[in-house]
Amino acid sequence: MVACPCEAGDGTTYTFGLNKLPGAGTERTNSVWTAPVFGDDSGEPGYSSGTGFSGRAKTQAWRWNLDLVTDIQGNASTYWYKAETNHYAKNGDKTKLAAYTRGGYLEEISTASAPTRCSPASPPAPWSSPTRNAAPPRTAPH
Repeated sequence: MVACPCEAGDGTTYTFGLNKLPGAGTERTNSVWTAPVFGDDSGEPGYSSGTGFSGRAKTQAWRWNLDLVTDIQGNASTYWYKAETNHYAKNGDKTKLAAYTRGGYLEEISTASAPTRCSPASPPAPWSSPTRNAAPPRTAPH
């Protein structure tokens, strides 16, 4: 899965699907949502993974959310998501459940001014979504 940076005319860079911010340890933005997809044609991801359709599932992204915005002064905003997962009976077999991201929501926005930036070494000020259910604010550096 590849992140997609897009630059606006004013020099601001919007990055979608990064999931792991530069310099991050184990923290992830959860900006990439995935589902198993079956490759049924030659050349498609997963096709060479099995000899029949049932063995050709490959987890692929279906949504890349915005997770990093950086302006030309180095100011940055990071976007953190709460992914909602679910499972289905893969190939109709209830003993072989396949996980997928069914959706999610924006959980936190963190901003920092240059030169601090949004990095694990210098945690920015968080904004928490009002939809968070009594979850404490992020205290670990990101």
